[in-house]
Amino acid sequence: MNLLSANAEPLRALTRRRRQVAKLACRGLSNREIAEKLGLIEGTVKVHLHAVYEKLNIHSRTKLAIALMKVQQVKGAERGKPKARAAA
Repeated sequence: MNLLSANAEPLRALTRRRRQVAKLACRGLSNREIAEKLGLIEGTVKVHLHAVYEKLNIHSRTKLAIALMKVQQVKGAERGKPKARAAA
């Protein structure tokens, strides 16, 4: 299983809040900035990021950004696919 397929399913299993934290981290916001933006304390952001890293089996923001970009590419490709026609 490659990184893309390995990470796509666990991303869907993340809570809405953890996905929010992950996306903001990928945009380059610091833990403090994420906390301020979401009305959390910095420690809570760290806990969410740790849980995201564990769920995706990664260890850095860089790998998190790569995983999210790959999932977005798959979503974009799926939207561009023509729909299958039903057999008559």
